Amino acid sequence: MKDVASFLMGLLKDGSQRVVADSRAHLTSPDGFVREAAVQALANQPQAGTLPMLLERLNDWVPQVRRVAHAAVRVQMQTAFLPDWIASLEALVRLDQARRVDHTPTLREVALFLQRPEHMPAVVAAAKTSSLRVRRYVFDMQWLTASDDDARFQLLERALCGDDVVVASRALVHLEALALPEQRRRLYQTACKARFAVVRYAGVRWLVDNPDEATDSLVRGLGLDPSANVRWWCLRWLRAHGGVAQLVLTAENVAHDERTSAAARVVALHWLREVDPEKAIQVSTDWLNHEQPVLRHEALSLRLARSPGDAKAQWLERAFDDPSSRVRKLLLHKAHRGYWLPSVAQLMAAVLNDPTPNSIRRVLALRRLYAAWDRLECLLVAWPLGRQLGCEAELAEAVDRWRFESITYSHGPDARQTQRIAALWSASRHQMAPHLQREIDFHLKTFGIA
Repeated sequence: MKDVASFLMGLLKDGSQRVVADSRAHLTSPDGFVREAAVQALANQPQAGTLPMLLERLNDWVPQVRRVAHAAVRVQMQTAFLPDWIASLEALVRLDQARRVDHTPTLREVALFLQRPEHMPAVVAAAKTSSLRVRRYVFDMQWLTASDDDARFQLLERALCGDDVVVASRALVHLEALALPEQRRRLYQTACKARFAVVRYAGVRWLVDNPDEATDSLVRGLGLDPSANVRWWCLRWLRAHGGVAQLVLTAENVAHDERTSAAARVVALHWLREVDPEKAIQVSTDWLNHEQPVLRHEALSLRLARSPGDAKAQWLERAFDDPSSRVRKLLLHKAHRGYWLPSVAQLMAAVLNDPTPNSIRRVLALRRLYAAWDRLECLLVAWPLGRQLGCEAELAEAVDRWRFESITYSHGPDARQTQRIAALWSASRHQMAPHLQREIDFHLKTFGIA
């Protein structure tokens, strides 16, 4: 490798054009001497297309390579190399995130070069089709180079209406830097129409705290916003200035309207649940048998939240029998509190009535709610069907975990369950891995289960 380095240094002395190809080929050499010589060659004879590789060498693990790379990069800070800089924006973002050394001085120097008035239009145009990281990097540069409040206003307005939540959030941070209050108000009004909840929330909160004649109509229009935080500020405004009853009627109509999307109907129900829970229960009665699982889920969730403990069982049992896994998850969220749990027989009957991989996973999800010996029985009953459905690995992993889950148990199953588990294990053990057979054999014999 040192011979190669010497060869490259020789090329540097005579200025041969061969240095370009040789240098490019050796910029990623494992030998630091070679990388240093290659970078030095490009510093002496800058070439188009080499900038991304030189930026990478700025984070090289060899200090000497980093030093000459900095010199090589500075040589290319010329308008003639602007296309290379535009093509290297992604590499600049990666360098900004690198942590081997502090690149702040170099990045500041590059930013000053790119922020020149004759360079920024091309950089901004290129960023529109670049990655999100590049667009955020360029947005920060645009903010620093904005010449007056009008330019800043236009930049922030575009950011708030854009499709990147990070850029929109950064724009919110900059709003207070504007000198004109009317410009700040217009931007907060624009934020209320943004596609991101966090931006709308900031906008409506500021307007509620700093109202004017346009605030009332804008806040009322956001009353059924998908974001609960936005709705909270709207409700605060309506309770202080009137209009809650009118929005309750609107929410009721939206919840009943079959032509409205399920998402909008759920938002309307959430509003009613906050303002008038009894009305919400009435509105969602028809949802209990609706064809859309999300509506059934919301109706059952509302009743589980509002019903006393002993009345929750009927709704949990209904959730267990629901064909949708989304609705059945309600059982997982509530059953551990002791309201209701299907028996092992009910659980396995449901699996046999719907012999699919999802049914097996349903057993795996619910098993943690049962006592240790019931868990093992569930797994062994599901084992034959699970093997046929391709869930053998998941079941075997659950059986293996059962040893540790039941380690605190000091008593065995009753006589009937002992017989059932012994029969199930005898039928299934030869289909499991040898180490699992030994471990479970030992565990069962400890409790007298042959």
